[in-house]
Amino acid sequence: MNEVDQCGDIQCHSCHGSFKEFSFVKKSIISITTALVIGTGGGVFYNKVKTNEYLDPRYPVGIEYSIIDTCVSGSEIGMSYHKRLEKRKICICALEKSQPDLPYSEYRKDRSQINVLMNKNIYGCL
Repeated sequence: MNEVDQCGDIQCHSCHGSFKEFSFVKKSIISITTALVIGTGGGVFYNKVKTNEYLDPRYPVGIEYSIIDTCVSGSEIGMSYHKRLEKRKICICALEKSQPDLPYSEYRKDRSQINVLMNKNIYGCL
């Protein structure tokens, strides 16, 4: 609180009262807003760290390998080595574009969603 002791001769225009020994309180709306923003941001960050989405957005290596292998070996009949390498690059690209849209926790619940996303994203890799 700020106290004004030197205002004995200053008067209010409407009530003509003196400001002597009147205290002014500065409300800290900015502090409350800052605390809410920091609290919300901290909560979101903690939740992402707790679910391991923030620190490790990728799937486990074995899961990634099996998804890519399934994508590549979908139609191996009569495929040359160079065509297989090209297809592997396309499958890796499609998986990289699909992973941010389907966190690993969601992938574990419904594994078919990765196929839907990869089919949608594969055209951006051709």
